[in-house]
This record gives sequence, structure tokens and C-alpha cells, in this order.
Amino acid sequence: MFVAYEDMHANRLAGLYRFEGHYQLLPEHNHFETGAPPQAGSYEIKALTEGRLSFHANWVTSDGREQQMIYSVRPDGKEYPNDNPVIADHMITTLEDPYTLVTVKKKSGYTVSLARIELSRDESWLKLIQSGFTWNGKAFKNIALFLRK
Repeated sequence: MFVAYEDMHANRLAGLYRFEGHYQLLPEHNHFETGAPPQAGSYEIKALTEGRLSFHANWVTSDGREQQMIYSVRPDGKEYPNDNPVIADHMITTLEDPYTLVTVKKKSGYTVSLARIELSRDESWLKLIQSGFTWNGKAFKNIALFLRK
């Protein structure tokens, strides 16, 4: 049983390394139902030895402001406190299949946003799909496509 768990853990970690890399936003392929899509952007994803993925995102807003976000997740399907409780209290990240990461953010027990990262089978690009609800309760889906550098 111990060997089976170790094999399963090693396979999951190997799957995380598949996402590692630098990705450049292809703004002409953005499809945003809410908010203005960025003019430019990049993602750097690193697989960490303890089973976490770290993300460093940079982007230029539609009005030219430079922004960045750095965060990490543990894609094990367990609920963890969110770093920014104003947006969400907790988050759950799951490696849905070898090419798909899903992060659910919850506030007061309710799902407030969902982010899917879908890596292409040839691992040359990734699609980021963010969905949730606007302040007035309207559902939205924003899609951004990134090319691996």
C-alpha cells in the first residue's frame, strides 16, 4: 500500500511538471464577456517539489497599466484558505486530468469563481478560462490563450 501511494504521488508530481514554462498571451485570441481584455501578458508556471505550482502573471491593462500577480496552489483537491479573503475565503485546486487544472474560489461557502487552465496535448499553448458572476449576478466567461515560449 505504501508503494502504491508513493507511485501515485510521484505520478501526480510528474504531471505538474508538464505545466512548467513561460507563456506569452495572444491578445488577438482573447474572448472576454466582462471587463476589458489585456493588451499584453505572460505567465510563468513552476512546479515546486512539495507538490505545489507557482504562478507569476504579468499583464498590461487595456488602458496601459502594468499589473502582476504571484500565487501558488496545491492541486490536491483539498480546501485551503485564500490569500485574499476579500475576494474569496477558500480555494480548491484539482488536477482534473493530465492537461487540466481547475481552481474553485469560495466565499462564505459559495463558489464565486472558477479558473480552468487547459494545456494543449502537444504542450505548446494553454488556455485560461475564468468564469464567475459579476457584482449584479450575471454569469460570465473570459478566455485567454497563451503560447509557450
